[in-house]
Amino acid sequence: MRAGETVIPANAIITGSCKITGERLDVAVNSIQYDGNIIPVELLVYDMDGQRGVFVPGSDEINAAKEVAATLANSAGTSIMISDNAGSQLAADMGKGLIQGASQYVSKKMSVVKVTLKANYRLLLLPKTQ
Repeated sequence: MRAGETVIPANAIITGSCKITGERLDVAVNSIQYDGNIIPVELLVYDMDGQRGVFVPGSDEINAAKEVAATLANSAGTSIMISDNAGSQLAADMGKGLIQGASQYVSKKMSVVKVTLKANYRLLLLPKTQ
């Protein structure tokens, strides 16, 4: 690949920003780091079926399951306890804070989407058109 005056050899690693839309992983490459230089580019990733983005089958179902798990984690520990004993109230508040902190951590971990492509997965890198 040629980026300006620089020839990028085969099997060079490039990175881009990604987002999932439907059953496709949309990837945009804005720069390439090679040989100690950062080369600005505007490339879009197309799958071998000719459509923009990488086909990720079943991602809608995966996202729905993660949303349900994240919602359940967020709703954990939201009950209110009213007590005349200040010690019991303090313990309840501390326990509630601990449960909410743990549920927020689980919620963040569950909402992270991971996509792994097989080695040598073939893609097309095409320049962005206006």
